[in-house]
Amino acid sequence: MPRGYKKDGTFAGRVFQKGHHSKTEFKKGNHPKTEFKKDYKMSEKIKAKISKTAKEKGIGKWMTGKKHSEETKRKMSVIQKNTPHKRKILHNGYYLILKPNHPFCECKGYVREHRLVIESQIGRYLIPSETTHHHGERDDNRLHMLMAFVSNSAHRRFHGNPDNVKPEEIIFDGRFHL
Repeated sequence: MPRGYKKDGTFAGRVFQKGHHSKTEFKKGNHPKTEFKKDYKMSEKIKAKISKTAKEKGIGKWMTGKKHSEETKRKMSVIQKNTPHKRKILHNGYYLILKPNHPFCECKGYVREHRLVIESQIGRYLIPSETTHHHGERDDNRLHMLMAFVSNSAHRRFHGNPDNVKPEEIIFDGRFHL
């Protein structure tokens, strides 16, 4: 029999292409693919079988993690306390240091390491409008490789022509701290 006909040869009505349904089927809760989920109730036997499998594989709410001895916990806490700071590298090469109490930290509590180095040298915080400059690689945060400018405008002029920046626009010049 061709599509759309019953076995007795009579026409079954309107024929839909595969995946298409009438507008009434798409009313809330009547979609053919979700209809079975709406009324489906998992039997207790199936639930028990799933939970048994999950316990054996160590997944789900039964996975509570490894239990450490008291000595191991003590050693781990000593190691953690002796770590001076958390440090990570951004994709563009800058180092970030975890300083959640810094007034200008980013949303997760990190500050760029080169800003911290300059701040420790000048004895105050750099405000966000003050810009830093690296002489060389971005991960090289030694003093003689860093500079700080009053504004991004001064920093950009320094890139174009270092003699085009006034001395009062330079907050810190590491080239003279050898």
